[in-house]
Amino acid sequence: LKFDGEILQDIHSYVPAQEVFHNTAMSSSEDNSPSDEEEEEEEEQQQGNAAWEEWNADTKDEEDELNTLCLFSGKRHASPTDALAFAASEYGFDFRAIRKARDFEFYDCIKLINYIREQVAAERCIHCNETFETRAALLEHMTRQKHFQLPDSPKWDAEVYFSPALEDDALLFGFEEDDDFEEEEESARTAAAAQTRGAGSTSAARAHMPGAHMIPEAADPSTMLAELQARTRYLLAQGAQRDLSQWDPAHASLLQQHLVDTATLIAKLEGLEMGEDGDVQEEVKEKAAAEKGPRSLVVKKDAKKDAFMAAVDEDYFGSYSHFVIHREMISDKVRTNAYRDAIEGNPQLFKGAAVMDVGCGTGILSMFAARAGAAKVYGVDGSAFIAEVAKKGAAANGFAKSEDDVDGTITILQGKLEELEMPFDKVDVIVSEWMGYALLFESMLDTVLFARDKFLKPGGALLPDTATIFMAGVSKEATTIPFWEDVYGFDMSHIGKAVHEDALTTGIVCEVNGDHVATPPVTLRHFDLMTMKQADVNFSVEFHLELPPSSQAQSIYGAVIWFDVDFSKRYCVATPVTMPTGPSSTPTHWVQTLLHFRTPIALATSDIAASTSDKRVGSKEHPATAIVGKVTFTQGTRQRNLDITLEYRGVTDQHEGIVEIVMYNL
Repeated sequence: LKFDGEILQDIHSYVPAQEVFHNTAMSSSEDNSPSDEEEEEEEEQQQGNAAWEEWNADTKDEEDELNTLCLFSGKRHASPTDALAFAASEYGFDFRAIRKARDFEFYDCIKLINYIREQVAAERCIHCNETFETRAALLEHMTRQKHFQLPDSPKWDAEVYFSPALEDDALLFGFEEDDDFEEEEESARTAAAAQTRGAGSTSAARAHMPGAHMIPEAADPSTMLAELQARTRYLLAQGAQRDLSQWDPAHASLLQQHLVDTATLIAKLEGLEMGEDGDVQEEVKEKAAAEKGPRSLVVKKDAKKDAFMAAVDEDYFGSYSHFVIHREMISDKVRTNAYRDAIEGNPQLFKGAAVMDVGCGTGILSMFAARAGAAKVYGVDGSAFIAEVAKKGAAANGFAKSEDDVDGTITILQGKLEELEMPFDKVDVIVSEWMGYALLFESMLDTVLFARDKFLKPGGALLPDTATIFMAGVSKEATTIPFWEDVYGFDMSHIGKAVHEDALTTGIVCEVNGDHVATPPVTLRHFDLMTMKQADVNFSVEFHLELPPSSQAQSIYGAVIWFDVDFSKRYCVATPVTMPTGPSSTPTHWVQTLLHFRTPIALATSDIAASTSDKRVGSKEHPATAIVGKVTFTQGTRQRNLDITLEYRGVTDQHEGIVEIVMYNL
């Protein structure tokens, strides 16, 4: 059922699937009197219906295909391929041709899609940046001026465009499908079109159905989950029906990559489907139906969305309302001694100063600052429970006359810092222990930067003031695989394989022995906390790992990530301090974050690596001399989490191995 070109309602809501097909197949016949030919057709149809029901029983979750929003209009399509084909035919924006002409890599495409989404949502031209009152005016301008072409300057090449501009954007999940399955989908469409011109048999409808059958209007988590589950089954079927050993290695790797990444998204969506934001999705659908027209590209934040994010914050702050986690942090001597030495070892910075402790917890850093001579310390914490604990600690140690004393040296303020009305204007020093696993998990850094911009005096100090993320390759011993190979003399490697599969979707927070680090570390990112912006936490950087000179060849099973923070001489002139968290340092409660490779890569130094071989680069028969690739950190759209994407391959001076891409969630 259509009106003004917009799908108003999935026809399946009104008519059972087999009746839809029956009516479609029989629509060409207007004569009510049965004939031999029609009886024959009806018999064939009944057989087709039975086949339909059998197919439908196996693919009942596939009825709700993923909606894909056009890059420019409000029109929705059954797949990313269809959406991109429409953009090419309707507007002359050929995404596939642009990728090839500009030699775009995976992440270039991600940034371009998000750039276009953001521009169009703001009614801005992607070419000249001119803003218009309506979408119709924008499209008319871009058509008249031929501005569906990209500008010469790559405005989309900014790390801010790693973050999705459109929530649950199907195009981000499936734009590669436009290339990878182009031939198969074109074949299915051709067959379907040919059969439609003929008798309308069920085979054509079924051939076309998995890729682009009728879809509901709203792409909520449940719909998207069903689409991804259907796509996973499709990819598994492709692998089962073909001998992958005969495939081009790049294609086989691509299929495996799709399966793993799709499984990751399914796991996320299963969590969303069971989560609190279903009401938000329902309200979005109701609003779209009430408007009776194309939905806006961006849905404005509403009260329920605010409530959902408030619930996320409440859960986060509530997780610190337990003494066990505070004991763990305070007992971490590397952590606590580093802060104590940086604060009390630099009295010239704190004497007579006004200090803010962001995320004060029990108040240990606030009390260090008071003991170092601060005139006033404001401790801020989002947890109501732990804020009361900090008040009692300040009073018990003589920094306040009572728990309710606001005139003492230490005053504890409870609430989300961004929303509090502070009893002061500016402070001289901000201290905070904001770091999470792999440095950026928990997303507390944005609060510290907010405090810096709003409350720190010009020339004031932020401690720590720099942070650096490192990565290195690890041997098999860094993983749990060896443990399961010999459990009290029993082979339980099947469990090890299952654990490894799980580890391909999640970064493993664990302690890595320094002896199991196989390559020298490389620096992924260095942050100057005094100058960085919030958007800087989303970044992508290339890396190069190789063995130290004269090392024995060995297989690399993954990468380990850690960080250091510094209280540098910029502010801590008397006593600068570095706090390391690496595998070769004293263990901290942050330990390290381990990212498992899908397939280990054999690595050797250039003097012993085979120069030529018909085996895969990175295999034991043809070891690589380096592992190269790109790592991307992205703050999760649900906040308080972190996505790390690793793109890597083994290389030699003359050959390159298969590119692997794995996305890990923390």
